[in-house]
Amino acid sequence: MKMLHITTHFNIHIKQHINNIDINYLYWRITKMGVPKTTLYDYCMEHPEVRHLIDEYDTSLNKKSIHEIGANTGKTKVYWHCDKHDYTWQDYPANRVKYPKAPCCTGRVATKQKNVMTLFPEIMRDFDYKLNNGIDPETLLPYSHARINWKCHKCGYKWNTLLNSRCERLTNCPNCSSRQTSKAEKLLIGYFSSIFPNTKKTKIDNTEFDVFIPELKVAIEYDGYPWHLEKRDQHIKKLQIANKNGIILINIAEYKNTPKILDSVKNQYTSEHRVIYHEINTSYNLGNLLPLVIDYFRQNGIMLPQPNDNMVQDILSEVPMKEMEDSLWNSTDIPWIRNWIAEEDIPKAKYISQGSSENIRITCPNCGRQWDTKVHWIKKQFRGCTKRSGGCGFQGLMGNQLANSSASFKKGNESRKDYLHSYYATYRKDN
Repeated sequence: MKMLHITTHFNIHIKQHINNIDINYLYWRITKMGVPKTTLYDYCMEHPEVRHLIDEYDTSLNKKSIHEIGANTGKTKVYWHCDKHDYTWQDYPANRVKYPKAPCCTGRVATKQKNVMTLFPEIMRDFDYKLNNGIDPETLLPYSHARINWKCHKCGYKWNTLLNSRCERLTNCPNCSSRQTSKAEKLLIGYFSSIFPNTKKTKIDNTEFDVFIPELKVAIEYDGYPWHLEKRDQHIKKLQIANKNGIILINIAEYKNTPKILDSVKNQYTSEHRVIYHEINTSYNLGNLLPLVIDYFRQNGIMLPQPNDNMVQDILSEVPMKEMEDSLWNSTDIPWIRNWIAEEDIPKAKYISQGSSENIRITCPNCGRQWDTKVHWIKKQFRGCTKRSGGCGFQGLMGNQLANSSASFKKGNESRKDYLHSYYATYRKDN
């Protein structure tokens, strides 16, 4: 009976695979008992949609043949290899049968053709191999949330930030990039350096201070609104470092003239802080900044000369305007936004960056309806004057921009979930 069973099983196998006979497989089937009910090879041959798994099964790294592996095996991982992207990985056969697409073909993992080194070579020039504990940048994707240590290839400055933050915003070294220094900071440095030549932006105990005057042993921190909100711990740390080194720290706190904002700004400091509150408006006028600072110094016994109008204009004219080149107003990705920004917020749009969390006033060019929105949401999911919000449904030139863009934002009546699903489905199809 045993021989009859083997002979019958042998004949059935010959009839099923007469055009693709594997001698080793036939020998294994005849001599081995306890054969899996459905092997991975048999399953792939019966289902054309997963037949490519036979080619992706890595015979050089796996100890067992594909004829010995069950199609529903979920306990032992096996090796797979994608020839298209030259990528090798491990996964359960049951997972591959259920999700036959390779992870390298769906953009879920870094490959030799698609990784942060090949896509952002300029940024990765600052990658610090010593401090990153052997992290291989070729295994990282640009949108990874890995925290990376950087060392500027120009000035040697070291800092730490998320990888996706640098790749999405294309930020540079904070020490040598003028984008990281505000006009207010440069105005203070320009004024005090005309009186005290050694005034500069410096680091003390590995902590950066915006303005440091060695002759007076005074440091000044300009805390812009709203970027310095919820940074109370950082302000306390800087005060402790200043006190430890015998330095007087003065904080200039930017605020808008509303009780709620002023209270939230005041909560960022302790009773030990020396704070000058600087009110700002939509035009970001800095003309009243120096008089506030000079008056504060005079109250504490330090007499400083009043700057004339020419001095202030000369200092501001020397401030590099890099922040203006990629501001919201000068954006090349969404140039149609100029037609939507309210007239009173145009000066603000020329100064503020596209990734800012600040609110900006929007006016519909068609019906005139106005509303506020976050600046960084405009590029991601701005939908125009939507009817859902009581608008007229006008999109204007924005409609063509949304249709041709690969960014993940809503468009028309399509939900965010449906749009992302269609976008990634198209991506997988193309790859």
